[in-house]
Amino acid sequence: MADFVTHIATSTVLGAGYGAAAYAWYDVPLSTSLLAGGLCGVSGMLPDLDSGSGRPLRESVAFAAAVVPMMLLERLRTFGLTPELLVLIGAGSYLLIRFGLGWFLKKFTVHRGMFHSLPVAGVFFLIAFLLASGQEVALRWYKAGGVLLGYLSHLGLDELYSLEWVRGRWKLRRSFGTALKLWGSHAWSNLLSYGVLGLLVVVVFFEPAWMEDVQRRYVEAQAQFWESQRERLAALENALTQPHSRSGTQQPETTKQPESARNPPESAVSGQKPAPPSPPSPQNPTEDQSPAAQAEQGSFFRFFR
Repeated sequence: MADFVTHIATSTVLGAGYGAAAYAWYDVPLSTSLLAGGLCGVSGMLPDLDSGSGRPLRESVAFAAAVVPMMLLERLRTFGLTPELLVLIGAGSYLLIRFGLGWFLKKFTVHRGMFHSLPVAGVFFLIAFLLASGQEVALRWYKAGGVLLGYLSHLGLDELYSLEWVRGRWKLRRSFGTALKLWGSHAWSNLLSYGVLGLLVVVVFFEPAWMEDVQRRYVEAQAQFWESQRERLAALENALTQPHSRSGTQQPETTKQPESARNPPESAVSGQKPAPPSPPSPQNPTEDQSPAAQAEQGSFFRFFR
């Protein structure tokens, strides 16, 4: 049986070739090629999720808990979720995979069970397609193909290490045929594997049309929202630029006339000439005198003049 390092090294080399070939020959974007090659590299340890408490299980679950929420983020944005809700979903996905899935795999799986089989390889292939983001379906299949290639490399190495050269001839070990198989020895695990595979096939078949409809509704909702915002801004601008009046109509301002113009005197009405105004009589006679006269008038020497 190949060890952990051999599986990872083999799948990593295959992933590098997988990404480089797509980038060089099919003009696949560099970021997509790197992601597909990386997925192929880490998928080489996925079949050992049934290894109990071994290193492949710990590494695989930790990697899945970190990567799956990030891959879900772009898909969930299509539904128009708020950033806060996206954070909560990402945190919940991490906890569910890190602890819930890890506990389930330790409790209900056995080594060289259905995880070492072709149906479960198809299950991971379809799950990767559903998690992959992007508008082009072909690129999503390409990313999922990296997972399938890495998974099959593990199964192929297990079968290859089941052959042993003894005394000039090949000898088959007891583990031969336990990796590249179609069913296992437990009926319930076979039923569960094929049931999940069938369900994923149906979902993947209808998923592009569903997502296209969701994307169209999301775009229409965004267009309606921004149109309503533009209408509100236009109404606010009109309300700020036009003057306000209590009666609702704009009243012209009249020139305020003096009191004498509004109420003419009686002499003007009778046709007589108005009398000339009398000069104002000073209340204090001393107000119109000069300061020197006032000083002399109030002095003691005025009696000797």
